[in-house]
Amino acid sequence: MKRTLVSAAAICVLQGSAFAQASRDPFVGTFRGQSLVISLQRSGGSYAGVGTSSNGQYQLRAQRMGQILLGSYMDGGVPHAFQIAVQGDLMQFASEGANIMLQRQAGAVAGATPGGSTKGSARAGGGGRGSVAATPQDRQLTQLLLSSRWCAFSYSQTSGTSHTERVQYFPNGTVTQSTGGETYNSGQYGTVAGQSSGGRSGMWRVQGGMLMLSDDGQTWTPQPLQVTRNSNGYPIVTANGKEYSQCN
Repeated sequence: MKRTLVSAAAICVLQGSAFAQASRDPFVGTFRGQSLVISLQRSGGSYAGVGTSSNGQYQLRAQRMGQILLGSYMDGGVPHAFQIAVQGDLMQFASEGANIMLQRQAGAVAGATPGGSTKGSARAGGGGRGSVAATPQDRQLTQLLLSSRWCAFSYSQTSGTSHTERVQYFPNGTVTQSTGGETYNSGQYGTVAGQSSGGRSGMWRVQGGMLMLSDDGQTWTPQPLQVTRNSNGYPIVTANGKEYSQCN
């Protein structure tokens, strides 16, 4: 069985010039999760570092692609691909089905994008940047929203109209919503079916136990959430009178 970076970890310390880069690059620093520690440095246009788990240490190599890092590590001479996204002080590491959340360690602070100012980075990483890790409640809610797509469904027996909605939150601070609807009208010529679809995107963050949404990264609207569990123990998120459940 192939080993992946998912076991108990020891802390890797970031030293030297990498510490200075941490104030400019959100990916540079040391991030710790329950099963993994990742320490990354930047060299020119690429990133290198170490991932530490109980299976050992792995050399990480990655390139930045927009708001994420794409890279690989070697295990037994076999390359394994991974993807990294950072939202504020929270890192999401994904590799071959494993999805691990890690927290930035003290002394490594996210800041502006490389070669740029902090003005633009607040919008690019607006999904909770600087507020994701504000409280344990905020961190738990953030991890819950990132854990799955969320779907809502409604049906009217009177009109025969159904409505579906799917929402997905991304670690880079963006959120997408897709909607669909079906109608059935009966008349003298039989039943006529109609379909509709739509969608929109925006930005998100978690602050003070509430979901904050924005179209432009400047004006934020709070969305109070209520999290409960159904009879099978799965989470149900209620927002604006709609119940959202986890979906594919």
